[in-house]
Amino acid sequence: MAVQNAAQSPNAVVFVYVPWAPMRPQIDRFAEFTLAWQSDHENSSIGFHFINFGEVCDDYRPLSSLPGWPIRDEGRYVGQLGGWGELVWIANGRVVHIQTALDFSDASELVAFTRAVIGVEKHGEALVATGRQW
Repeated sequence: MAVQNAAQSPNAVVFVYVPWAPMRPQIDRFAEFTLAWQSDHENSSIGFHFINFGEVCDDYRPLSSLPGWPIRDEGRYVGQLGGWGELVWIANGRVVHIQTALDFSDASELVAFTRAVIGVEKHGEALVATGRQW
């Protein structure tokens, strides 16, 4: 249900949490990012979702079954998810980017990247929520 909720949002960022990995720095970065986004984008239609995949499933299937998920020869590729605090950007129900939270030096870098990948102006709503494929 949590993944469906994210996919049904006009725009969403999902934090992929797994209980078996130490993730305190990634969780902190996601929290900082969420607060920074909300302070700059009061009327934004983006949803932030923290999903514990240890409780949802073992194979990330609800997330990896969304349109736009990377596909390799053997099918849907979940190798990008490995307990590093990955973020998944979703626009109009389609995965548009996957990247680890700590790949960004701080919350402001995440905010700027999210504006670009989702297509949102500062202090405004989505311009065109088509997303950009990585």
